[in-house]
Amino acid sequence: MNWLGTNHGVKSDIISATIYDEYRPILSKLTNVCVYERAPFDQLFRSCQTATFIPFLIHGQTLGYYDKAISGNLNLALAFALIPIIDARLAKLYGFSDDNAILYDGQSDCVRALNAATKMSDAEISQKQNNLRRLQARHIKSSIAEISKYLD
Repeated sequence: MNWLGTNHGVKSDIISATIYDEYRPILSKLTNVCVYERAPFDQLFRSCQTATFIPFLIHGQTLGYYDKAISGNLNLALAFALIPIIDARLAKLYGFSDDNAILYDGQSDCVRALNAATKMSDAEISQKQNNLRRLQARHIKSSIAEISKYLD
């Protein structure tokens, strides 16, 4: 949120099941941010269709939650070719790399990654999106192969 507050030229949609009360006053002051709490799927999809990047944020210093669960952001990144801005540890877990994502090393490096995203050329963005589409195709192919094992 601090980064969005100092980068007024960056438009962002924040979609969350819950917005904590302490963040509401901060978010209400950000003119470059649309906040959707408990947004319906059609709003989520509209936001994804117009986005270029999707940040994966780790809460705290460990993967914690992600050791036992998966973020819906993975599916959104692959389905909409949204370039992940993602901690390198989580990127490794999810199969992302420098070829298809912007990696950062812990929360202290996240701002650098966000700034790098804003400086990417159209050609760099297109290349990462094409690499995401190839990753998506590999996931689809392996999923079909896995499902076919049980249908035969």
